[in-house]
Amino acid sequence: MQQSSMVLFCDECGLANEATASHCVSCQHSLAHQSQDSERDTPPIAPITFTPKPVLEVRAGAALDLEDQESLALVTASNTLACDFRPGSVLAGRYQIQEEIGRGGFSTVYRALDLKAGRDQALVAIKRIQLKQLSARQIIDATETFNREIAMLARVKNLSGIPAYCEHLTDAGNWYLVTQYIEGQTLEEYLQKAPGGYLEEKEVIALGVQLAGLLHTLHITAPPVIFRDLKPANIMLTPDNKIFLIDFGIARSFTRDKARDTVPLGSPGYAPPEQYGRAQTSPRSDIYSLGATLQTLLTGRDPLELAEDEQS
Repeated sequence: MQQSSMVLFCDECGLANEATASHCVSCQHSLAHQSQDSERDTPPIAPITFTPKPVLEVRAGAALDLEDQESLALVTASNTLACDFRPGSVLAGRYQIQEEIGRGGFSTVYRALDLKAGRDQALVAIKRIQLKQLSARQIIDATETFNREIAMLARVKNLSGIPAYCEHLTDAGNWYLVTQYIEGQTLEEYLQKAPGGYLEEKEVIALGVQLAGLLHTLHITAPPVIFRDLKPANIMLTPDNKIFLIDFGIARSFTRDKARDTVPLGSPGYAPPEQYGRAQTSPRSDIYSLGATLQTLLTGRDPLELAEDEQS
């Protein structure tokens, strides 16, 4: 894997553009304000690109902070980045694997111990994408999703309810995204264990208030962040009943006066009609998904199931 030169990700479609570009080469969205914002705040993030060796280890700087990015370091295939991901193995000489905690899409997620975090030895989550298991088309899709998630997590790095971005790494056949580990379970898992398969109204209201507040925080950032994939599987519930959003792979920035999203993406049943190319997604789109999510928690049934029942 090879890291290209520093770039600007388009707020509209997520494409990686040259740092000096004034408009996105894909959707022609203006990049002028992003260039100015980058100079004031976080420098552009170098994206992952699919190219042959040499192998690179990408370091994003100190954990939870992108301000002091380190330069890329050339490493060999036999360096400390190598890891077989069995319990006890160590990735990049730093992250000791404990166990696999989830699978989905193109990735597998592991819980690991950060051996360089000092006394606390903080737990992290490592999302691993194995390229050899993907087709050429899937690699292209995974590249876009991976780069978009890195860029979005960097933008919202200081917000409560969002797992903190630590760094991203690559080797010859894998990409890794390292973030704060969130103890708990997804709302999908929580719902499956609930008596009767659904939650009580009082509990759903409490969860809804938290989710609405977290979405509002994303929507009032500049520019607004549209999550676009709110559903029980992408919401973590901690043991003390706090909410975290996970998987920013299709999140995007809202652009006023844009006719529609560049690429239609979303989870059937939870995504609003405009998310399938009919119009641009906006903060209201996340509110639609919130309503569908709360309906699922109250009924224990997927929105598509309910729609099929209404049609029959």
